[in-house]
Amino acid sequence: QAAGNMWGVFFGVQIFVFWILCLAAFLAPPLAEKISGSLFNLLYPEPLKVSKTYSAANVFLVKEKYAEAIKEYRKVIEEDPEDITAQLKMAEIYDHKTKNFAKAIPEYEKLLTMKEVEDNLWVSVKNRLADIYSQQLENREETLRQLQQIIERFPESKYSRQALQRISKLKEANKNSQL
Repeated sequence: QAAGNMWGVFFGVQIFVFWILCLAAFLAPPLAEKISGSLFNLLYPEPLKVSKTYSAANVFLVKEKYAEAIKEYRKVIEEDPEDITAQLKMAEIYDHKTKNFAKAIPEYEKLLTMKEVEDNLWVSVKNRLADIYSQQLENREETLRQLQQIIERFPESKYSRQALQRISKLKEANKNSQL
């Protein structure tokens, strides 16, 4: 009889484990989804924007339909005036694709006024503006002004050292061209 009770307990434990596993299988997907969602929100607190407008702009850009791409990026900026990516894309289209430097400059300037522009991007844009003024528009004073602004904003930094080197090279080139 003791052996019969042992088999009964054994089967009882198996049935209990079976129901626990069934319950776990039933609850696991929603629980896993909740846990993964919480982890995702921890890593990426801002909701990711997947915009039809962004998609359309990128398609136009790939197809080299720059005017249409710019219209789509402008729509993005109307929705979110602080969208750094869209602003940068517009400036780059005017600068690199259409070579319309007169339109690229104000787009780069707008980017520099945005709240969350990282230092690296700010310096890169200032250097690109210096390149445009120097190489495309041959405006030495504005080139120097762009580089000086880097020095003023980031004194005693690698950015200011690089800007000082560029200024030195510009002055040397100017001196050599006057000879």
